[in-house]
Amino acid sequence: MAWVATSSNDTVTSVTEAGVTRAYGVVSGTFNGNGGISVAADGSLWLAETNLFRVGRLQFVPDPALAGITTGADSRPLGLAYGPDGAIWIALNSRAPSVV
Repeated sequence: MAWVATSSNDTVTSVTEAGVTRAYGVVSGTFNGNGGISVAADGSLWLAETNLFRVGRLQFVPDPALAGITTGADSRPLGLAYGPDGAIWIALNSRAPSVV
């Protein structure tokens, strides 16, 4: 399964290999400057929300819900990766170091 985040209509869409899609609407402005998306081991999606200076976590169980983690002023998350240690790794474009 693939995932696509679309900033023009604030959705995350799943796409199966058979081409079946399912869109999940989220809060307006959530994907302002989407910098990347990664799937964690628990099935949640992590989203780099570049222009909002945060990383969002979209979980689906028990119901779809979105939570944001601020990366700090001047720390724009550009990409995400699920690491072999089970952690989500965040690439930041920053003038100063940030701890997330």
